[in-house]
Amino acid sequence: MSAIKKRLHDGFTRQKGLTMNEYLILALVCSVFVSVFLLSALILLLPIYFIITKQIEKALPKKKHEYAFLTFSILALLTTLIYSENAVVGDQVIRSVWLKLLGIGIIILVFDIFFFINIMTKRAFELGLVLSSVLSIISFIVAVVQKIFEIYPDPINRPGRVASIFFNENYYSTVIEFVVIITLYLFFKSENKKAKLFYGFVIAINIIGLYLSQCRTAYIAVVVSIIVFLLIHSNKKQIFGILFGILIISLIIILCSGSANIGISERFRIDTLVKDLDFRVGIWKTAFESIKEHLFLGRGYYSYGAIMNEVSSGTEFTAIHAHNLFIEVLMDFGMIGTALVLAFFAFTVKSCIKRCLNSKRKTSLALIISSVLSIIIHGMLDITIIFPQTGFFAVFLLTIPQMFDEKE
Repeated sequence: MSAIKKRLHDGFTRQKGLTMNEYLILALVCSVFVSVFLLSALILLLPIYFIITKQIEKALPKKKHEYAFLTFSILALLTTLIYSENAVVGDQVIRSVWLKLLGIGIIILVFDIFFFINIMTKRAFELGLVLSSVLSIISFIVAVVQKIFEIYPDPINRPGRVASIFFNENYYSTVIEFVVIITLYLFFKSENKKAKLFYGFVIAINIIGLYLSQCRTAYIAVVVSIIVFLLIHSNKKQIFGILFGILIISLIIILCSGSANIGISERFRIDTLVKDLDFRVGIWKTAFESIKEHLFLGRGYYSYGAIMNEVSSGTEFTAIHAHNLFIEVLMDFGMIGTALVLAFFAFTVKSCIKRCLNSKRKTSLALIISSVLSIIIHGMLDITIIFPQTGFFAVFLLTIPQMFDEKE
């Protein structure tokens, strides 16, 4: 732990301390592990900061892919203004006015992202990664307390699943996916044995946190991400060593689960897998009805609620969204909107990978590719990445190519 403290201390004190922009970046990182409302407030207030500090030009698009992203946000707002309507989803009401405000908020977010990319420094980036790893310990402690006292976000429909400080357990599990990948990166970057032990400990408790959240898709995403990370970065000895450690942790969790009154199948929600998959297939079929009718521009943000009521009378496949990232994007934004947002992220990810290859940094390359795979795998069955706390990591890790330049 002392090695981590030293690293944080050095980062905060060298070069006459951090700049205001760097403090802002770290404040955003910290807010992810405090509350979605705090992070959302910072996102909405950020334009005031760059206006007051006369940095507006850093928040403006400069490249073609950035203009594509801005165009996407404008088109998404327009389709939401035209097509959004009130929808009843179970006991929740999704009001049209909320979706319209969301559309305006996303445009603000796009300018925030441009600003975030342009003010990022390698010092703030590395400190942000360390903070993410360290603060995940607090999230885990909260999750353990919730489990002990049976504090669940939905004790009726999802008993036993904890969410820590996040909105629900699926968001918590998605953050864990990123934290595990980040901590692996820090583990291999560090040359200090004590720091390596600390990062190994962080990975271990986050795997336990993953079990507490009981998100099946995240299990797969974490396992695949770790294996791919190790294949890119490590030699065979390191791969077998780390995988053996993870196997031991998993066996301990399974043995502890098996000793309880509830069986392993129930604890890992294997018994409801087929039922839940059938339900998702029904949602996807309902979503495709809308995609066929609004193929080019879609129907705006979170349109599934209204579509569900139109196609299935809201009785069979009740959900807020399509439970598939790719279907959701196509349904909400059509082929044009999907192409625009994909162009932005595809260009930035490609640029990150290219710079990692040019600088021959296997650890950074593993970080990028593992993060992309995690988003794709989880996106097959859920859209958790479209949320402030989870989406932050997609922006932080995948949209700032200059962090992986050859020059330190």
